[in-house]
Amino acid sequence: MRTVGVQKKRQKMPLRTFRVDKDVLDKVSMIADSERNSVNAIVNRILRDHVLYADPAKNEYDGVTINGKILKKMIELIPSEQLDASAGEMGAELFQEVNFLGVWVKNAESFCNLLSDGFCRYSNWASYNEMRSGNKLKITLSHNRGLKWSRFLQNFLNWQLSRLEDVKIADIDFLCADSCLIISFPYVKSNE
Repeated sequence: MRTVGVQKKRQKMPLRTFRVDKDVLDKVSMIADSERNSVNAIVNRILRDHVLYADPAKNEYDGVTINGKILKKMIELIPSEQLDASAGEMGAELFQEVNFLGVWVKNAESFCNLLSDGFCRYSNWASYNEMRSGNKLKITLSHNRGLKWSRFLQNFLNWQLSRLEDVKIADIDFLCADSCLIISFPYVKSNE
């Protein structure tokens, strides 16, 4: 979840009525209570996640869900140089397709939204946190999958970062560690 950023414009929310199984509604209520949020906000997020991420991942991108321990073990078996190259190729391929479809604008704010919502909150690649310090924006992607996963994330994201229209790749710094990837770049104020 993004901790810093520009307030989004409130979208129109037409009133609809749906019937929901009681056991599902009880679980949604528990989630809402634990997050100190409304049931309506949680239902809206669930529907948004499904429409924007789950359905396309399943139907357009052949996505699968895999246990984190299994993923970590698989990553450890791949030589670092091969993993770095493959991550770069896969990132370029995915972002080229996303950009071709016109799903998002190539600027830092849109990149952060996609990273926060799509890759972190929905796909659980890492926990997303951003902090602004002066004229720098620092994004921390925390995880428990080891240094190779941090390097995978850096190489996967690098293609799109190098194509942002409002930030130069030379101004972006990466710090890879066992439990996180930190990306720092100049803070760019939104035009809204």
